[in-house]
Amino acid sequence: KKTSPIVKGGESLALAQLQKTVTARPDWTASFEKPKTSCTEVSSPSTTVLSPYLSIGCISPRTAWHAVSDANAKASSKTSR
Repeated sequence: KKTSPIVKGGESLALAQLQKTVTARPDWTASFEKPKTSCTEVSSPSTTVLSPYLSIGCISPRTAWHAVSDANAKASSKTSR
């Protein structure tokens, strides 16, 4: 039986996912709390879904960290930590 991966690899797709989930949503990024997420939700994930890209080296932790840092700086003050 053929299976289809949930996440397709590559740097371009990893950067697009980073943009979609972190950079474009600074308030969400600044108020993100891990316990309020569900790792099993596939249709509309409650996390960034960057782990697969990080784990196989499509995107570096440094790139992700800078994106989160920039998003936190852009977030409204009431959501920033």
